[in-house]
Amino acid sequence: MNSIGHILVATLLVASVIAGAAGCGVCSDDVTQSSVLSSEDSSEDTTRTTAGMNVSENRIQTAVNDSRAHLLSQASNDHWFANLSYRNETAPRSVRITLNYALMLELINGSEQSQRKALSYALSQRSSNGGWNDTTANYAALLLLRQAFSGAHQEVISDIKREIEDENMTLHPFEGETFLNASFLTRLYYLKLSDRYDRSELFDTESVNGGAENIANMTPAFEDGFDPDKRFIVTYAVLGSMTTSIFMAEINNNETEAANDRRKLAEQIILGRQGHDGNWEVTQGGVRALTALAVQNYTTENRTVEKGLDALQRMQRDNGRLPPFAMSVTDTADAHRTLHRTGVSKDNETLRRTAQWLLDVRTTAPNGSNPAPAILFRTHHGAGWGLVPTTYSDWDDTALAIDALNVYDDRLTNRSVQFLFTVQNSDGSWGAYMTDFAPLSDRERQRAIDEIGRDAYEGLFIDPEAHAVSAHALTAVGEAGYTVENNESVRHAVEYLIENNQPNGLWGSAWYSDYTYGTSAVLLAFEEIGVNMSRPEVQQATRALIEKQNSDGGWGEHWTPDDSDYHRWGSSTVEQTAWAVQALLAAGVSPDHPAVRRGVDYILDHQRSDGSWTPHAAFKLEAACRRIGIQC
Repeated sequence: MNSIGHILVATLLVASVIAGAAGCGVCSDDVTQSSVLSSEDSSEDTTRTTAGMNVSENRIQTAVNDSRAHLLSQASNDHWFANLSYRNETAPRSVRITLNYALMLELINGSEQSQRKALSYALSQRSSNGGWNDTTANYAALLLLRQAFSGAHQEVISDIKREIEDENMTLHPFEGETFLNASFLTRLYYLKLSDRYDRSELFDTESVNGGAENIANMTPAFEDGFDPDKRFIVTYAVLGSMTTSIFMAEINNNETEAANDRRKLAEQIILGRQGHDGNWEVTQGGVRALTALAVQNYTTENRTVEKGLDALQRMQRDNGRLPPFAMSVTDTADAHRTLHRTGVSKDNETLRRTAQWLLDVRTTAPNGSNPAPAILFRTHHGAGWGLVPTTYSDWDDTALAIDALNVYDDRLTNRSVQFLFTVQNSDGSWGAYMTDFAPLSDRERQRAIDEIGRDAYEGLFIDPEAHAVSAHALTAVGEAGYTVENNESVRHAVEYLIENNQPNGLWGSAWYSDYTYGTSAVLLAFEEIGVNMSRPEVQQATRALIEKQNSDGGWGEHWTPDDSDYHRWGSSTVEQTAWAVQALLAAGVSPDHPAVRRGVDYILDHQRSDGSWTPHAAFKLEAACRRIGIQC
């Protein structure tokens, strides 16, 4: 299970909900006739008067004001950047990620300062036993301390070795391990940096090979040579597949001409996947990419390596931790639109500055300063946004950014709105990232399942159904004036969502937990595009949500990816309560309805003194990791 471990996310979710329940209006929507957002702050006062409010309304307004102030204070220069972490870290996965980052720096001769920060964070997370109660973290730390900090921290080394001995820990491969595991990467660092273990002790080459090196040959992209314009695996798994190809060849010490050709091809694809500002999609993708390039004898003198290291250094937190994901575009778009909808003027200095940042990090920025990177296996770069700056566009972040920027001038987003229509699936939906992506024939599909297993096949070749992404796309085009009354594509998308309403009467989500989020997104979209909210499916969804309200007034869901019964309704969280209340209000339920008032009271009762809320499980982080070819 995982969580968004930063107060930003919980705060931005509930701020708009409690404002909506109080009837708090949005500030002026006058169009700013500028594509560069250059006008002065109008300093309009959008705070509602409290005259005539009852005590509850006064409390809501105070909560809104406090949460807005907190969100504004959390903007980092020109954007927001939430800090993803895990809810129940029985295994210290953040420590594993951060230590592997430090080991990559050792391999490629990167920043010693970043290494020291990473080690400092890891040491701050040690258990009373002296280690981390985790095999991978313990061995990664030992390697780092011996290689990068030789002669120092001898007491720490003794403590870690004692825990390894007491718990009978071993660095050897374990049953069920894949090349996506953090332990796999740690052992690769041992292979490259240390002579304490030989190759056969570190890797069971037969088990790690599997069908990995054959994945490329299963797809149209590699028929009759190599064609980067043909379909390959899902775009967000390309990097994981290509880095693995290099790792496998290194582990197997395979120097045949065919193996070297595969390594060189994988190297070229990795280079082609880097974003303009140095990102490789997510932080762990960057660590893997730079590790693979180091294995290929790249050094810090190479410009691609230099940009990649700089990007990771920017993502490293002040305490040294490297978060698993850095979704600055998502965070900034969400925060911007939430603040505006809860009464902050679009001409507020922070909102104008962050809006300009969103424009500048579009896949291809309007001023041409961020030319699209040479992304392979994509017929287009996209006219929108990715989850991090200047990477290939995805539909969800494009929709969120459109929603945030439309308050200024629709000319800023017209091209991106039309782009969303061009990537709509034939069934009316928008997928998580791809459009009608089905590159394999029935014969190829069965071969892939036989060679790599059904789970790997689905992760590499299937784009997950994403009701919330479709809903966000609808909201974005609705903001641009497209409705069920005037646009066939909008009507087609509504038909898709109605037909795919789940047996429990709600809608799910690919990335967030789960029905509260999906249903909220769908009903907000329906409201925006003019769907009749009295239709049976909408009313059924409201009844289903109300039935799931807990006795404390909140809602709660729990997502357990390793459990066959992966979804459960459970104890309340502020995020899921906010989504549920948001959905009810969008469906036309009165703010005075007992379910809404009890939900709002739950949210208010859990607000912290600084205006934020304690975050809980929300983002399906492990699912996202698997989708992009890494393991958290």
